[in-house]
Amino acid sequence: MLCANMVNTSMTKLLGLVLAGGASRRMGRDKAKLRAKGRSLTDLMVGKLRAVGCDDVLVSGQDGIADVFPGKGPLAGIHAAMVAMPDTEQLLAVPVDMPDLSANSLQELAQVEAVAVHFCGKILPLKIDISDENIGKLSAILSADNADLSVQSFVGSLAAKTLPMDSITEAEFINLNTPDEWKKWTAHA
Repeated sequence: MLCANMVNTSMTKLLGLVLAGGASRRMGRDKAKLRAKGRSLTDLMVGKLRAVGCDDVLVSGQDGIADVFPGKGPLAGIHAAMVAMPDTEQLLAVPVDMPDLSANSLQELAQVEAVAVHFCGKILPLKIDISDENIGKLSAILSADNADLSVQSFVGSLAAKTLPMDSITEAEFINLNTPDEWKKWTAHA
């Protein structure tokens, strides 16, 4: 159930981030601009973040906020958002290619107080504190040669909380990466 009146119930300032900086090589065209339900995937995900009460929403990638460390993947997008909005307290990051994520699931993440929080077995979506410490850790990883640039590795280095997927279906976490996946999803959307 998507509730348009959901809000960030804590007093924490929450920044939304749509991770849309990938090259979309497997899709063969920019996933962020694919249209579903009358909107681009980017606009769809921005709407979901606004529905959970994000005070501001940024989009990483070509048409959004530029990475400080270009070509370094989603970690660079998360870092760029933190650097751009250091006075915001927490960041809720979602991939552009997960259009079935529900506002209810995102709200579950938004309500948990932790340095970082994600669902069991799923590293994205992710809510993480925007802090000098986290910005410093990300800067060190992104500027190092041959560093592990996976979001999973970075989050594993934090005191992250993992939420069970009791009320969430696996279908919410479908990534649309190929033309076949897109065709199959649009046939059922």
